Amino acid sequence: MSYQVGAKLKGYLAYVRGGFADHYGFPRVIHIENTNHCNSRCTICPMDIMTRPKGVMNMELFQKLISEISHHYRSVKELHLHGFGEPLMDKNLIEKIKLAKLHKIKFVYLVTNASLLTPELSKAIVFSGLDEFKISFYGMRKETYEAIHRGLNFEKTLFNIEEFLKIRASAGRGPAVRMQFAKLDTNENEMLEFIHYWRERIACDYGDKLFITRLHNWAGGKGFNEIRRSEEERKCSWPFRSIQILWNGIVVPCVYDYNGETLMGDVNIKSIKSVWTGNHYEKFRDVWRGQNSFSADLCKKCDEPEHLFQPRPIPYNSLHDR
Repeated sequence: MSYQVGAKLKGYLAYVRGGFADHYGFPRVIHIENTNHCNSRCTICPMDIMTRPKGVMNMELFQKLISEISHHYRSVKELHLHGFGEPLMDKNLIEKIKLAKLHKIKFVYLVTNASLLTPELSKAIVFSGLDEFKISFYGMRKETYEAIHRGLNFEKTLFNIEEFLKIRASAGRGPAVRMQFAKLDTNENEMLEFIHYWRERIACDYGDKLFITRLHNWAGGKGFNEIRRSEEERKCSWPFRSIQILWNGIVVPCVYDYNGETLMGDVNIKSIKSVWTGNHYEKFRDVWRGQNSFSADLCKKCDEPEHLFQPRPIPYNSLHDR
């Protein structure tokens, strides 16, 4: 077996088996939290109980990270410019997207509630080089939407999304859009309306998609799902494939560590690679290698290893048959 094939197989096993093979030498998916400020207090999210300081990643640190990532651009599959906050609140977001694409990062992605997606910002995003973004839109009635996305305005957000789609069509370029609906007891009867409404507006030529998902626990920040699997059954790819860098440079194991309590390192003073291969990360991976995930405060209440809320795509070709 060649080195190249062997390395790919090792990485594949680490991803599929959740930690019973070695990790990648450099993370394949990199999450950079450009800000943890948010203009909403959604009922599905523990933003209202987050106590860590709020801020925005400065350009100097972001440039440092992108410079290092660029040396691994062939192996880095995705760069996510979000974490626990609303990325459109970052005034330097467009500059950060352009910088990432300038450094040959193949797939740049973010998640937004779209409430701040003004026509002016939409134009900037269309020409920024962003590859795809997901819009969380969890209600098709004003009262439903605003009860879930507390602090947001249904009509304004709907207008923003539809205007973005028009601006992108007029420009003939721009990122793919992923519209996502999470099923709750209060909105489940609006799911089909969500599908029918957005199927008429998204464009498969741009790679647009619809997704239906369930809720998750935010590693104990919420309590939507019971932890039912035994430690032996639980698998997680995060420690072996993906990294989460908070706005202030602190590295935590995953996006679900909303309060930044399980520290892996600090990229202000170390490189991404040295944190990724360091002792803190290795000890954390050993928890999963040893099937002892209940011993980790972050992991014992997390339902990611339960695979309960994986987004389910609604194939575009089948949408018109529904």
